[in-house]
Amino acid sequence: SISVSQSEDPEQAAWSYVQSLKRAGNGTAKMLRQSKSKLPDGTPAVEFLATWVTKQNAEQTTQALTASKDGHSVTVATHTWEVGLPAKHFFLSLKFE
Repeated sequence: SISVSQSEDPEQAAWSYVQSLKRAGNGTAKMLRQSKSKLPDGTPAVEFLATWVTKQNAEQTTQALTASKDGHSVTVATHTWEVGLPAKHFFLSLKFE
């Protein structure tokens, strides 16, 4: 999934994204870990891992990257249904402009 928000702070945008997962699901979502990062061009970013439960009670794991530039944050995420994490190489192909 891809989400765009008005935010200069990728950490704040990441937390907002987890809150969105909580609202989209059954009210259960938590950030498991996050780490500050930068894209190759120096754009501030945060990588994070979250778990949440859908309205149908399916457990999901979400791995995401949030980057902020020019007053906006973009979050790109992969979601897995009650299984392991997606292949990490997915995130190596992302470019943010």
